[in-house]
Amino acid sequence: MKKRRNRSGRSNRPLILIGLGLLLMVAAVVILVTNPFGVDNTVDQPISQADIPFPEVERVELDTAQDAFEAGQAVFVDTRDAQSYLQSSIPGAINIPVDQVESRLSELNPEDWIITYCT
Repeated sequence: MKKRRNRSGRSNRPLILIGLGLLLMVAAVVILVTNPFGVDNTVDQPISQADIPFPEVERVELDTAQDAFEAGQAVFVDTRDAQSYLQSSIPGAINIPVDQVESRLSELNPEDWIITYCT
């Protein structure tokens, strides 16, 4: 197949490639701006205390809890079911499913800082 040449005798291929490159860049910008895939580009807003279930329950920052646990001043209690606990849990945490907490309170030392979690 014979290559097409313009009037000056040169191939049109570089011009076509540049045109295609520009077209691809424009298409990429349009896709990013219009967000056709429904990707959530919003930044998460901090959760207010009113949005947290059981706001009367004291919360603890992760680094504070970790420091206390490593110093032997706190006990982590995973309140999920046993299967969830076995799949993934904080090393050293005790598993007491939420529906058993009342009947198993005697297993915990009331002098310890007891930090419960369920995620």
